[in-house]
Amino acid sequence: MSQVKIYTPSGLDYKFVLGRKDGRELLGKKPNIATAEDVAALAERAFSYPLIAEISSTKTYVMKSLNPKPHEYHLVSNDKLLRTNLPVAGAKTGFTNMAGKCIVAFFKDNEKEHVVVVLNTPHHFKAAEKIYRWASKTF
Repeated sequence: MSQVKIYTPSGLDYKFVLGRKDGRELLGKKPNIATAEDVAALAERAFSYPLIAEISSTKTYVMKSLNPKPHEYHLVSNDKLLRTNLPVAGAKTGFTNMAGKCIVAFFKDNEKEHVVVVLNTPHHFKAAEKIYRWASKTF
């Protein structure tokens, strides 16, 4: 992963002010850069931590406020892979204008483990599912 360039912990592009013209800020961007192989290596390590694996495979969560009058917020993951019968042990979606729609998913079925990375495709969930189904039969 020596060629990876990560500028922000969120994964969003780093925006900075180049200068000002006519009272407006001129912005520049530094995109985060990584190959699919880099993303897979990072994800494999991250998903090995139980808390990260638990959070990244959670379908729904109820968040409670700490206000004097408590309120519950029902959250639902936007990860469509978690709503399938696939053995998803962790997944992380992402999107920026430059990177497009991306996903990294960790599948754990019996003794087999597969990390699937899909970068810059509008059909990232379907692509990840197809790659997993092919890999689980092939390897």
